[in-house]
Amino acid sequence: SPVAHLHGVQVVAGSNPVTPTSESPGNSGLFFNSITMKFYVYILKSDVTAKFYCGQTNNLNIRLDKHNSGLVKSTKHALPWKLIHAVSCNSRADAMALEKSIKARGIQRWLNELNLLD
Repeated sequence: SPVAHLHGVQVVAGSNPVTPTSESPGNSGLFFNSITMKFYVYILKSDVTAKFYCGQTNNLNIRLDKHNSGLVKSTKHALPWKLIHAVSCNSRADAMALEKSIKARGIQRWLNELNLLD
């Protein structure tokens, strides 16, 4: 699978959020038999507070911009945030389950167990 790089972080899989699967012959234009949308669990770090934040989204660029613009209540106090890890998931349900698991384990502990911290 393709590898994407975002803000210096290797994302586990590439992103192609909406893929048309076939064209319908009629006046409706594109017909979507299925929509493939990737969701991501991401981990941010604030160098100001040395804290981590874990969340999930279907658009890493927009979400990171929101965090660093102060538009997210839980992260606006520790700007700027740096993306340090992202995992691609096949559904929002999978992303939400992974996010919950990471938070339950502890973000820093989870990163350490995968040798993702320096």
